[in-house]
Amino acid sequence: MIGRGLTMRRWMWLRCGVVAALVAAASIGGVPRVAGAQQVVTGTDSVTAAVPGPVVPPRFFEAAVLRSSRTHDGRPGPSYWSNWARYDIEATLDPSTALLKGSETVEYFNRSPVSLRLLVVNLYQNLHKEGVVRNAPAEITGGVHLDSVTVAGKVLPEGDPAQGPGYKVDGTVMTIRPPASVEAGDSVSLSFAWSVTLPQNGAGRMGYSNKEVYLVAYWFPKLAVFDDLRGWDAEPYMSQAEFYEDYGDYTASLTVPTGWTVWATGTLENPTDVYSPQTLQRIAQARTSDDKVEVVTPGDRQSGRVTTEGVNGSLTYRFQADSVRDFTWTTSNVDRWDATSAVVPDRDGDGADDRVLINSFWRENRAPLWEDEWKYAKESIE
Repeated sequence: MIGRGLTMRRWMWLRCGVVAALVAAASIGGVPRVAGAQQVVTGTDSVTAAVPGPVVPPRFFEAAVLRSSRTHDGRPGPSYWSNWARYDIEATLDPSTALLKGSETVEYFNRSPVSLRLLVVNLYQNLHKEGVVRNAPAEITGGVHLDSVTVAGKVLPEGDPAQGPGYKVDGTVMTIRPPASVEAGDSVSLSFAWSVTLPQNGAGRMGYSNKEVYLVAYWFPKLAVFDDLRGWDAEPYMSQAEFYEDYGDYTASLTVPTGWTVWATGTLENPTDVYSPQTLQRIAQARTSDDKVEVVTPGDRQSGRVTTEGVNGSLTYRFQADSVRDFTWTTSNVDRWDATSAVVPDRDGDGADDRVLINSFWRENRAPLWEDEWKYAKESIE
């Protein structure tokens, strides 16, 4: 792996790009000069075409093939495995300051055939910490502030894991030595309490606008991938990169001020606790409609008819997402909300077509071209 998240597919793309660059570099004055080229005759014309060299998989991939966890045609081998995690997260956002406070419990399942003496956790928001190595300029917010790290019921100190149970943070990567190794087929419980000030622009993928719209991504302590190729993927996140993640189940309770709406990965479990009867009725209408339903308008926002009153000025949205790679969410107190539905093939086995709900959230003053986004989404599905 070269840099974070460079999978086998991307490695092959990189190789193809290098071959293409060599072909271009060998052409001078329109006359190709490529080692290993051959003449290809098409009708009365002939061209010189490059003959690509053999693709040589990395040694760690070949080793996995020998262990029967991978195959040369890309399908999982008979001994393939991947680890799993179950997250239970609670977080509160103060939109006026962008401060997010959270706590989480993770049950991590070691499905590998080896014992894990160390655990690796990604703290992606440390990209915004002073002195952290990054490959592009980034807003400095202070990164992740850890209040506590608990493993198997024991609060761990910060320190060198080589000296005993504890944890060490190096940039965006936290290494943990648990009180006892996590044996093959076993699981371990981890708990974290933390806070982070969200950046306005987080590597172009998350942040906030005018502190009235937030897109919250890579925001919580998350177990890194331990795979059959290289073990722990402990590459630091340096901004311009893709993500390599395991699948897992998520339960998230997200608290925001009354009047703020939240949309997130998965299914909202408590709609009647957070949405007004008017909003719930319009959502129900959209589920069977082919036309646009204006679930939330600027007038609804101004009159306070979008959400319930909540408790002590706050609302808690509870989401459940199963078998997903990550959990992200967005919240706003100004977004318009349009909705409709699209007809899709039978999903429940009754032989009849079903419908899927389509939601569009946008601001007239910032993104007027999104006015018909609901329609484009519907047409792209149907």
